Amino acid sequence: PTAAAEAGGNGHGQPVRQTLWRGDFDGARGAWSVQTDGTPAGWRGWTFSPRDDWFAAAAPAGVGCDPEQDRPLDQRCFLDGRQQFSRSRGVLAVADNGLAAAKGAAVDGDHPVNSTLVSPGVPVSGKRAVELVFSSHWRQAHKAVGRVTVAFDGGAEKEILRYSAARISANGGGDVVSGQEVIRVEVPSRARSAVFRFGYSNNRPQMFWAVDDVVVRTPLPRADRHA
Repeated sequence: PTAAAEAGGNGHGQPVRQTLWRGDFDGARGAWSVQTDGTPAGWRGWTFSPRDDWFAAAAPAGVGCDPEQDRPLDQRCFLDGRQQFSRSRGVLAVADNGLAAAKGAAVDGDHPVNSTLVSPGVPVSGKRAVELVFSSHWRQAHKAVGRVTVAFDGGAEKEILRYSAARISANGGGDVVSGQEVIRVEVPSRARSAVFRFGYSNNRPQMFWAVDDVVVRTPLPRADRHA
């Protein structure tokens, strides 16, 4: 960023956002780590995949689901809604219980999936607040829960977003179709780094959560503040 951006302006007196870290899964995939309980298996827990490979992996047998070649697309291509993740591009991170079960993984009450996608430490020294921004595509299964947390300097995790079947959750108890989440996070005094975790738990062999284009940035000043 330029010196003006560092100072919170663009050289014309207008505030600008400063990107502190961009965690897309094309160039920054190696910076992320994944922690999944139980026996590893294909597509069980958070998996990095080219978007089109993920779309194609669940295509019904005998049906063409390539939007570049098969027009019009057969309606069966859209039964689980994964192709509706229009905000995604390149490589994404996805936790897909339905696909894992279809490929032979045990996913049930005795073999629940608990998986966490963990960011590296993002520098936040001197910041009063940051925004976590990411593209999100969530299909609600019966007891599936998605949680985003933040922890500063190795301290306790604080939940900043929850998806679940409860109406009070950020997803209103339903699906999030190719959405964008923008979450303001207050930074404690003297904090130096922040780690963000995306946790997914589901004991049903169905549905998924896909994430892309993760960014941590400084927020614009709140509208109710006066210079």
